[in-house]
Amino acid sequence: MNLHLSPLQSIRTTFSRAYRLPSLLEKHFDANAILANGYVLDALYTSSDDLGAEQIDSYELAYIGQSREVPVNCEFKAYKEQYRDLIVFAGYKTSATPDIIDGLVRRIMNDASIDMYGIEGEITYRPQQNDFIRFTFNLGHGTG
Repeated sequence: MNLHLSPLQSIRTTFSRAYRLPSLLEKHFDANAILANGYVLDALYTSSDDLGAEQIDSYELAYIGQSREVPVNCEFKAYKEQYRDLIVFAGYKTSATPDIIDGLVRRIMNDASIDMYGIEGEITYRPQQNDFIRFTFNLGHGTG
């Protein structure tokens, strides 16, 4: 959604939701080191049966403006991104698998979440039609 404050200034707010489906390899991965007698020497990685899509939600509030007197335009924004059910390669100990030597089960599963937020911006100065100087910045932080 855009709100035009004037012909040269706007405020923009956005929301988006996206999904990343597991690749064929992530969905069907099954790599074990097995001896000829069927003994599982090491479970390298196997996919979880319920491996699902990652979800990404993104929120943004931005100011976009330019000057009539000086050839400068700028954009400043605050953002937050939420990543849910991230696909990770994880290992965990279990006593339920005594046939694996180190007792470590390695799975590809949805087992992580991250929240990222921050501010970023850009200022562009155009002294001539084909020349410009651009300054960009980003100050962000993530937890998860």
